[in-house]
Amino acid sequence: MPVHDPAKGEKATDVIRGLVPGAKISTRALDLASLDWARPGSRTRRALPPDAARSTGTT
Repeated sequence: MPVHDPAKGEKATDVIRGLVPGAKISTRALDLASLDWARPGSRTRRALPPDAARSTGTT
């Protein structure tokens, strides 16, 4: 899970693990000064048909 604040991210993963026993989750620092982290998702999104975002409930 990308996080801006590592301490808050670890706290969130603890909550998730408490709610979902056996959950496999980790955190990764998110650098908001760079948009490099968004590029892989944008390539995937462009590959989807125009109405795919509506049908999957994503925006």
